[in-house]
Amino acid sequence: MSLDNKIIGYVDFGNFNNEEEAVYIRELVDKDKRHLGYGTLILSEVCDYVFKTYPFVYKIKARIAP
Repeated sequence: MSLDNKIIGYVDFGNFNNEEEAVYIRELVDKDKRHLGYGTLILSEVCDYVFKTYPFVYKIKARIAP
């Protein structure tokens, strides 16, 4: 994820679990860019992409770390 051509974080997904029909997602936003809506925006876009592109995925799960 970038802002003004500078990387401010990342998001990725993977580890498809066939039994749960789910993928897991990870995201990190630089500390000085948090609470500005960037994380919410990119998560919304990635979730839309996953559900449109992978019709066998019914859930997206995340582990939250401080």
